[in-house]
Amino acid sequence: MDYEYRIEIDCKIQRNSFQDLRSKGYTLRIICKIVKGFSDALYRGYTLPEKSFQQLEGIFGNPIKHKIRTKNNNIDPSTIIKDSKLAELIRIILGDCTVGHYIDKYHKNNYLLEITLDGMMKWKMFYM
Repeated sequence: MDYEYRIEIDCKIQRNSFQDLRSKGYTLRIICKIVKGFSDALYRGYTLPEKSFQQLEGIFGNPIKHKIRTKNNNIDPSTIIKDSKLAELIRIILGDCTVGHYIDKYHKNNYLLEITLDGMMKWKMFYM
């Protein structure tokens, strides 16, 4: 399975990069024509497609500090270390876990993983 890699840039770094490009004569409209999804990444905090990020680095002229994500923040299975600890976690999730999905008032997907360790104690993990 091929993964579409997305690039996450810290908001401060992204805004500083934008200010540097503006000082070089680039307007937001020009940058958005060159870099698909730039305004969504700048104003809404979205990730950029890998190709768009390469275009942004190309016009910026310097490497930009970033994190690599897969589409929908999925984990690339080839990077998972398969060992007994992972197997134990999967057994716990399959046996004592509830998984939930809901959409909040901002129309964002939210996920809940709830593991019941005994009758009284619960461990919850939220992912947005």
